[in-house]
Amino acid sequence: MLFREIIPIARKEISITGLQDTIKVFVSLSLSLEERRYEKYQS
Repeated sequence: MLFREIIPIARKEISITGLQDTIKVFVSLSLSLEERRYEKYQS
C-alpha cells in the first residue's frame, strides 16, 4: 500500500525539479543570446 502511494508522489517531485532545471537552462541560454545581440549593437 505505502509504495503505491509514495511512487506517484516521488514521480511528481522529480518531474517538477526536472522542469525547474530545464527552465533555468532555457533562461540562461536566452540571456546569453540577448547579451551577444547587445554587444553586436554596441560595437
